[in-house]
Amino acid sequence: MVKKEVILQVGPVYTEQISGLAISIPNTVRAIHDLGVNIALVTTAKKGTYDLNQPYPVFYFKNRNKKIKIIDLPKPYNEPTLIIFNSTYIPAHFALAQEAIKRGIPYIITPRGGMNIEAQKKKKVKKFLGNKLFFEKMVRSSSAIHCLTTAEEKELKGWQYQKSFVVGNGINIPKRIPKSKNKKNINFVYLSRKDVYTKGLDLLLEAIVKTQALLRKENIKIKLYGPGKPSECEYIDTFIKRHGIKDVVESHPAVKGEEKKNVLKDTDVFILTSRHEGHSMAILEALSYGIPCLLSTGTNSSKEVTNSMAGWEVKLNSQNISEGLTKVIKDKHKWVKMGENAKNHALANYEWSAIANKLIREYTEVSNS
Repeated sequence: MVKKEVILQVGPVYTEQISGLAISIPNTVRAIHDLGVNIALVTTAKKGTYDLNQPYPVFYFKNRNKKIKIIDLPKPYNEPTLIIFNSTYIPAHFALAQEAIKRGIPYIITPRGGMNIEAQKKKKVKKFLGNKLFFEKMVRSSSAIHCLTTAEEKELKGWQYQKSFVVGNGINIPKRIPKSKNKKNINFVYLSRKDVYTKGLDLLLEAIVKTQALLRKENIKIKLYGPGKPSECEYIDTFIKRHGIKDVVESHPAVKGEEKKNVLKDTDVFILTSRHEGHSMAILEALSYGIPCLLSTGTNSSKEVTNSMAGWEVKLNSQNISEGLTKVIKDKHKWVKMGENAKNHALANYEWSAIANKLIREYTEVSNS
């Protein structure tokens, strides 16, 4: 891709956001920018501004209560050769896509799990109406769908679109990771949003109840970190109290920065039992820190992690997750080797420069078609 290309990455990111989008979208833009491409971020977030210093321009869909159009942006970004829409069901994206269609600007949709079958079940009626009124047309008119995993690509069945391709998220991989000393417990860690249904926390908690005796015997703590709505956090706290498992499960607020790094350094096994995902940044972070992972099939990453001998796969039910926890404990002697496999897998597949080059190849094909 040559410098005459002008790309807009559009997504709902803001500074205080604690989610994978806040990491993956800005870093994707930066990695492509670092390869000499003219690229900018257009944030469509309603909750705040994006104030982190970046070497590329950041524009706002809504600025001083005025909704911008692409044509309102400064040159050369008012005439992009390609637009990437990250995430789904965002009214601002529909509006900008309409302008792109009218002006003949090709665009790609990166749904980040939003087009998956399980994702469509959440707020089902609202999404059905949104599909019929806006989103199906937006998908049909797109030049391509960018999936983050092959499992996500398989979930596109039933949608009408021109083509799809698969390129995952990237991760900044630490060079050296000193492990915490003088640990009192073995730590199994969940590090993601506390969305009970989507993230399968109800199933994980039920599995912990089934496995609690073994967890106590092995001195294992399962620690849940992440942001969540008050109702979601209350569900978790109430479940833990009602089932008498406070000694094996701890629920903590979200962590970021150095605090998050320290949590990862202190983690023995990472757990994510989602019903659906795009490509979890939390999993990539765990792999980059050399942490073996216990993953549900709904994470879209379980097959590649198990194929790399870097973790375990469980089906989406509490009994199978319980059996998975038991298997992880029995495999304790393998954790060090599996951690090495995890780090090697991240190095081989998810460094940002490699991801950026893959994306550029796909973007060039779309722009030139």
